[in-house]
Amino acid sequence: MSETHTAAQPGRNMALDNSRTIGCFLIVVVHACMSGWYGMDPSSALWKFNLGGIAASYAAVSLFFMISGALFLDFRRNVTVRSIWTHTLPHLAVIYFVWSAWFAWSSSGLNAGISAGTLMAFAKNCLYGASHQWFLWPLAGFYIATPLLRKIAEDKRLLEYFLLVSFFLGVLPVESHFTVHFALYETLTGLMQLGIASGYMFYFLAGYYLTAYPPQGKARLCLYLAGVAGLLITGFGGAFIRFHNNGQLVMWLDPSRAHSGLYAAALFVAVQRITPRLPAIVNRVSREIASCSFGVYMVHLSILLKVMGWLGYQPQGDSPLWKVPLCACIAFILSVGVSMLLRRIPILKRILF
Repeated sequence: MSETHTAAQPGRNMALDNSRTIGCFLIVVVHACMSGWYGMDPSSALWKFNLGGIAASYAAVSLFFMISGALFLDFRRNVTVRSIWTHTLPHLAVIYFVWSAWFAWSSSGLNAGISAGTLMAFAKNCLYGASHQWFLWPLAGFYIATPLLRKIAEDKRLLEYFLLVSFFLGVLPVESHFTVHFALYETLTGLMQLGIASGYMFYFLAGYYLTAYPPQGKARLCLYLAGVAGLLITGFGGAFIRFHNNGQLVMWLDPSRAHSGLYAAALFVAVQRITPRLPAIVNRVSREIASCSFGVYMVHLSILLKVMGWLGYQPQGDSPLWKVPLCACIAFILSVGVSMLLRRIPILKRILF
């Protein structure tokens, strides 16, 4: 008989708060490092330094999907088809369109004057959202699929089977740039039409699995080693492709792929492991930051650009290396502050978070 889920005792999972805090900081870091990076000289110290920062930060997106899965697939939560369609998705839609309208106000030119063209651009930008709002669309899809996914999550062996299929379909085939064999592999797996098991769905389910059944002993050590390997592959692989494959980095720097995903999973488990050992003050601060993480994600790009301007950071110039982490840290702190202020206004808290 397959092993089934046993409900855990209720209580706040501080490890998820700490993972969320780390994730939103890494998001700021990766965007600081990627600012102007594609136009830099690959032989420069700044390019190599930023590549290291990108590799170390690329776990952020996968972390957020893992956190969402750990929460929504948790059997202590009363998640039903009705609650998803009457509460979760409408709330997500409100958040999406309010933030979209905020970003569209300037990007459509409406702030400079009202005309038929700017109104059309505003409506279009509200619908499609800003570039960094993309993750809300797959998140909505995962929420719609949650009642089905919870049935899979009830059975440990069935969940492991789904994760295995998902890993080989959407996460593993990363070397398609180098060999026709992997390109053929991706073509054949695409023909199978197993879209539900592809992409970030793996991380949504893996977040729950690693929370409900945390790896122990040798399994945890193997995951840590795989995570370190994934981190190194992301960095050195990115450098290799930049120099030897006409600079095509798009697929390699894909957080849904195995090398960055293994690093994200190892980081997720490591945070679970160290959270009980952290001082209470660290966990309290992390919980406050975690409550603002969505706002940090939404406002950090605008703030980061302003901070870079203040500090005179020029990616294509001769800016010193220390300006990159400084820009990231200042932008993160300011983003947390702005998000905290917005959350203190009741109406904004309801429509922005």
